[in-house]
Amino acid sequence: MDARTLTHSVVFFALAIVALCTQSLFVGNYPLVCLCLVMTVGVSHGALDYVKGRAVLKTFERSQIRTFYFAYVAFACLIIAAWRLSPVALLTIFLLIAAYHFGKEDSEFVPGAQQGLGRLLYLAKGIAVIVAPLAFNPQATEVIFQSLNMTVIEIFSVHVCASLLVLSFVSNLILGARCRRSTLTLLLDFTSILVLNWALHPLVAFCFYFCFLHSIRHSMELMGSMHGRASERLITFIRKTLPLTCVTGVIFALALYGLLINFSLDDSTNKVIFLGLAALTFPHVILEYLFESRVVSSSDLGQSHFGGISSQRV
Repeated sequence: MDARTLTHSVVFFALAIVALCTQSLFVGNYPLVCLCLVMTVGVSHGALDYVKGRAVLKTFERSQIRTFYFAYVAFACLIIAAWRLSPVALLTIFLLIAAYHFGKEDSEFVPGAQQGLGRLLYLAKGIAVIVAPLAFNPQATEVIFQSLNMTVIEIFSVHVCASLLVLSFVSNLILGARCRRSTLTLLLDFTSILVLNWALHPLVAFCFYFCFLHSIRHSMELMGSMHGRASERLITFIRKTLPLTCVTGVIFALALYGLLINFSLDDSTNKVIFLGLAALTFPHVILEYLFESRVVSSSDLGQSHFGGISSQRV
């Protein structure tokens, strides 16, 4: 396991402790600050999806990147349409996929990927991100869900949330069983999530996690696969992700402007953040699956596509 991953977890844990000690400064949900963080730091880790998309297209004997962009955007629009038709069904599926996605990508550093039913460990690990706010701040979390046309407080009682958090804790122990350093990293992340949700408004706690743990860790993994020194990889990453991050930010800002006509700032921000992330997460997860099953499993191209990114043309 890369020592930088453990260092990142230690820094994030320290950030959570600082938030706990200064929680009086974080009264409220700071909707615009959270939205800006998600639009920039948060979504940037998916802005290199086009590189994986290009690799997947080659396995289908297609080379035009516009095919990838069209499919990605079309799927995102389909998710928004599905929410309009059946918000409860769409958000339920999204929460399950998001929990699995968080659990899997936050533990990519653990030796030996889980297969078959073992993948349920990723779901159990990631479920902490979903249920921790319900366990520590159920009323404020319910307000967020209600703004998305869904109610969960009657289903996720304190006892249910506590049981799921115990399950998540156990899954972290099992995932890290092969490596003591991995176990320490996983438990630091788990504790940080609990501390943040204990100390902060659910929206702020989620943004802290999504931007400064999930997004940065995935970005570190991508940069680690590039050529050059650390500073060169960072510059390359920023240069390659900036265009799509800016485009996504503009779309989010326009969506917020349109929603403010009929909804409050809090409701509008919740819709933009969580529906926007749902629209991006579905195609992102599908792409990850196709990349792993069609590219990585067949050769070492998975690394080479990012290793040579500095010489690739956007």
